[in-house]
Amino acid sequence: MPPLNTIAAFEASARLVSFTRAAEELHLSQGAVSRQIQLLEARLGVALFERHHREIHLTKAGLFDEEIVPICSPDYLAAHPISSVEEIPEQALIELDADISICTTWQHWLGLAGVSRAPLQTALLLSNYDLVYRAVCSGKGLGLAWLYAIPPEARDSLVVRPVDVRVRTGLGEYLVTAEGEDLSAPAQTVLEWLLEYAKSSAWL
Repeated sequence: MPPLNTIAAFEASARLVSFTRAAEELHLSQGAVSRQIQLLEARLGVALFERHHREIHLTKAGLFDEEIVPICSPDYLAAHPISSVEEIPEQALIELDADISICTTWQHWLGLAGVSRAPLQTALLLSNYDLVYRAVCSGKGLGLAWLYAIPPEARDSLVVRPVDVRVRTGLGEYLVTAEGEDLSAPAQTVLEWLLEYAKSSAWL
């Protein structure tokens, strides 16, 4: 079985989509979290994250379907009630300026959600998801979020879903194994843990 601290570092990094925020939660340095992830990847023989400038993404070995939803803070929703997805273009929208999915812009998301093209009220244009999440939590407007990326303890407290609409992009993150080969005991342990985490991470 991989060392428990490497699994804890992976869980926090996958949930928060950030080595920095995982380090803050675990009371470690960012470098320490990164090293724990590297140890786990070496133990499993597979890369678990794609590293980009100031942000990370789970690789295809990470196991999650991509569903994207709008989120905002409870205070923002109280001040700006939203009764349908058609009202979203009128809200203060926080845009992610990063090509990390086929659906990171509000215009694209709204189109997939069935909303006809309309002028958007872009409040902020930010360069990475961590900044978007922080802006949403502080009540700056609506942002788009991956369902698996919202920590369970933040749901309905720090952030809420103003409308019950989600967009499936058809993409996903998958665990892959070699056909005809048995998994090692450490890999089987991580596989079972990831599957359980994927089930518990759904925000219905």
